[in-house]
Amino acid sequence: MAVPNLGLNIFPTGMNIERMVPLGPHRTRLSYTFFFQDISPANEPVIAAAKAATLQVTQEDAKICEAVQRNLDAGLYDTGRLSPRHENGVWYFQQLVREAVGV
Repeated sequence: MAVPNLGLNIFPTGMNIERMVPLGPHRTRLSYTFFFQDISPANEPVIAAAKAATLQVTQEDAKICEAVQRNLDAGLYDTGRLSPRHENGVWYFQQLVREAVGV
């Protein structure tokens, strides 16, 4: 089974690469590599803000993932397509990638 494990997050002052490594059914390691246009000391507040925003989004996402996992474990939710109501764009993009790589 192929597991998606890469995210590219682009923001006005740079970007980061997010790597997700499954460690087991209830654990995942996330690692980030940041790239900024300006890494001078004068840009440190911008860099710190981008890293803080990334951490905040990661913490919010973790809560959602933990809730989904609890529902999976309880049998309240089954694996399958992403939320048809909220994630059609993500699903469509993933279908394009699958077709492009022949999965």
